[in-house]
Amino acid sequence: MRIRILFPYILLVGATLLFVGWYHSHAGRHGSLQAAANLDAPAAAGRAIPAPPAHTEMLPVTPATPVAAAADPQEIEDRIANLAELAMNNDADSLNLILASLTDANPQIRAAALEAVIQFNSPDAIPSLQAVLAKVELPQEKVDVQAAIDYLKLPSFSQTETANPQP
Repeated sequence: MRIRILFPYILLVGATLLFVGWYHSHAGRHGSLQAAANLDAPAAAGRAIPAPPAHTEMLPVTPATPVAAAADPQEIEDRIANLAELAMNNDADSLNLILASLTDANPQIRAAALEAVIQFNSPDAIPSLQAVLAKVELPQEKVDVQAAIDYLKLPSFSQTETANPQP
């Protein structure tokens, strides 16, 4: 008998919590749109817009991080494909173009550039990767860049064969 009463009660509470969460996540978007519409309405009607209330409490100022403009997904895919093509070349210009993309504002481009550096497999990229490592802020990106540096420091198979010939 308890389960028959308790189970519908739990379902009702769960459904209520889901609805409240959904409502709050969607009400914020519509509320900000309506607030923006209300700000434009007095100006359109020729009435003066009242000044916002003075705040007595000041919030701490946080440094703003630059946000890149939303890039076209097709442009991002083209740049990633271009980086993959550059990784197949074996010239210094291609490596320099790849290394320049390591500081791009878009994280997808940075990740593709790091993959291209690994694919290029040139130890000449290590100093540039170390400079990028010093500037990277995200922990996962630091790990990825350090892994790329460690990979490029590994000796190639031909180097290990010449150092340790088999009898």
